[in-house]
Amino acid sequence: MQHPVEPNQNLYFMPDVPHLVKNLKSAIISGHIITIPLLAPLVEKEQLISSEVSVAPLKDLVSFQENMALKMAPNLSRGVLEPSHFEKMKVSSAMHVFSKSTSAALRYMVEKERIPESFLTTSWFLGKMDHWFELMLSRYVVTALSHFKMEEYEKAISFLRDSIHLFQGLKIGPRGSWKPVQTGLLMATTILEVQQDLLRQGNKFVLTCRFTQDCLEIVFLHTSEEPCPNTCGVSLRTTGCLCRAVPRGVDSSHVTWTRVRLES
Repeated sequence: MQHPVEPNQNLYFMPDVPHLVKNLKSAIISGHIITIPLLAPLVEKEQLISSEVSVAPLKDLVSFQENMALKMAPNLSRGVLEPSHFEKMKVSSAMHVFSKSTSAALRYMVEKERIPESFLTTSWFLGKMDHWFELMLSRYVVTALSHFKMEEYEKAISFLRDSIHLFQGLKIGPRGSWKPVQTGLLMATTILEVQQDLLRQGNKFVLTCRFTQDCLEIVFLHTSEEPCPNTCGVSLRTTGCLCRAVPRGVDSSHVTWTRVRLES
């Protein structure tokens, strides 16, 4: 939407991607069936015979590799599929489900262990989401959105745009009703407009991980470390956290800090 004060600027709204990771993982491990739209190009390219993504293949994989010394998906365990209250809040636990190793392990079981080919749909979906999260949470130049390698850039943008059709066609649960996580996944594609705007302004790279709530949560963490005697103490501590959040070498002369004296 157009900025209400600066007409030449836009305001973008997008959800926190790490929370989307956890919400989607919770939907799968809680037993909900995710039905994907089996479009003709998808069926032909990926050779998918089923449209259902479920937790059953993951449970079979955990049982299959339980006694192996070298596991195909070493980070996938029963604790990941049956998490405690605090484990549910860990993004790393969710990424153990949406990982290349988990997706490859399921494909191996279909090809070598003669398990149902319907498991390939879950394998494909996990791999698809792993790549989506990789692009949406890029922390390194290799996965950043940039015009330096136009071929790779165009592939990434095309993948993100194709994902929109996938998210729109998902049906989650027995009723196939629209879920909040789907709204979040679609809103997150706002990054397509954000990166285009930033690269047009002359930025060389766009690290999508900078659009998460990590910085905000760190400020809240430091603000609540120790109890403050009054509101003024909270204000000064928050200001200090924000000052430390400004990267070194960045010109912050345009930022004006106003000290407000609170009368007790």
